[in-house]
Amino acid sequence: IPEGSIGLITGVAKTGKTTFAENLAISLSVGRDEFFGKQLDGKPRKVCFVNLEESYRIRSWRNSKQIKQLSVKEYELFCNNYISTPLEFPSYINTETEWEILSKYIADSSADIVFIDSLTNMFDGKIEDSQSCRKFIQKLDEYVVSLRKTVVIIHHNIKKFNHK
Repeated sequence: IPEGSIGLITGVAKTGKTTFAENLAISLSVGRDEFFGKQLDGKPRKVCFVNLEESYRIRSWRNSKQIKQLSVKEYELFCNNYISTPLEFPSYINTETEWEILSKYIADSSADIVFIDSLTNMFDGKIEDSQSCRKFIQKLDEYVVSLRKTVVIIHHNIKKFNHK
């Protein structure tokens, strides 16, 4: 995902998209030079992880397990560079007020890279409907892309079964 662009992590439920994204976010925040076999630049980045999907308790539990693997220096970088949404943050981003809250939170974070989990909690309507999709892209441009951050959005595909 080139800096300053928008990327998408997508897959069906329970395939580890959120955990993968969190581990990437942590790796970027501590300045690792490699993640999942791919080279990173090794420069610590300010990262904001907006979790709209899970309860604060569940993600805090998982994050505490993830950061136990960090060295003392990495932990210090993590504490300075990794920001996650607070307990009272909205679970859905649909109204103008909610979009404003999201935009202000991202802007105030001073993050270089923003992860948003997930598209499902920001999209009102059927994603296959071009009119609904166009409205969403306009909102995303207005409230998130305009902040000129690198943005990674997680999207949960629906499983399709072939019953014959």
